[in-house]
Amino acid sequence: MTNADDRTVTRIDADTGDVIKKAIPTNAVGRGIAVGGGSVWVTDEATRSVLGIDPATNTVASKATVGAGPTGIAYGDGSLWVANTLDGTVSQVDATTLGGEGTIPVPDGPSAVSFSRGAVWVSAEFGSRVVRIDPRRGVVVGSTPIGNRPEGLATGDGGV
Repeated sequence: MTNADDRTVTRIDADTGDVIKKAIPTNAVGRGIAVGGGSVWVTDEATRSVLGIDPATNTVASKATVGAGPTGIAYGDGSLWVANTLDGTVSQVDATTLGGEGTIPVPDGPSAVSFSRGAVWVSAEFGSRVVRIDPRRGVVVGSTPIGNRPEGLATGDGGV
């Protein structure tokens, strides 16, 4: 879990609930966190970047630049998908090379992102909708109106 005030990440054992590592220093104002491709990924709003933490050493091992105001992040299909709230985009970053693969316009404050069933799902906080992105083409392919100011988003068991 991210700790924005002290700019750390806490690692917890999923079986016991015990804290494994209390304060992994990231120096990141992190809101989003994801796991995939052998790393733990944390967004950093202050530096417009994503940091990769090596779980073997509990240290920041990599960094990639993304858009303005990165908040939500997900891993899927070998890429990181980052919701950049301030510039209204979603960044696709190759999780191995950390090269930018594309920027997809998602107006109305994209804030949370999830990857499931071959699609990237993004909450558009100020548009009161959830957007579906085709990751292979890097384009928005659908939008579903929902309640006011959606922020959190999760996928699983065939649903969003």
